Amino acid sequence: MVGAVRVGKLTLAALSATLDSYLRDCAEEEIPTIAMLAATQEDLSERADSIRNEVGNIASLSIDVEQDMAPVGGGTLPGAELPTAVVSLRHGSLSAEELSQRLRLGSIRVFGRIQQDRVLIDLRSIDPDDDSRVALTIRVVAESNA
Repeated sequence: MVGAVRVGKLTLAALSATLDSYLRDCAEEEIPTIAMLAATQEDLSERADSIRNEVGNIASLSIDVEQDMAPVGGGTLPGAELPTAVVSLRHGSLSAEELSQRLRLGSIRVFGRIQQDRVLIDLRSIDPDDDSRVALTIRVVAESNA
């Protein structure tokens, strides 16, 4: 019965690496969740603008950058929110549900939330290295409106 609560080697190694990042004051650079929580709204807005520009003008797509609040809590911080920037999408011939489904089911999967008949893609939950892939997915989905 004692072995059921014993911490394994992998758990200790992961905890050690995490604590080491904090001790070296590198947690924001090395721990993705901390980096996402520490991102400023200005940085997120710049990324959202960059995605919008990379998608370009597509006649059937309305793409805007908006300010919003992102839930960051769960069991430990229920109801906690941080300011964020979102890419807001409306398609001329697809409902928000259809657009969201196509974004989720593409070869590069993008998950957004539906709010007021728009698909919102929250930049606080996307790794900055994936921004170009998000733009590509939006463009491909919007242009293939069949």
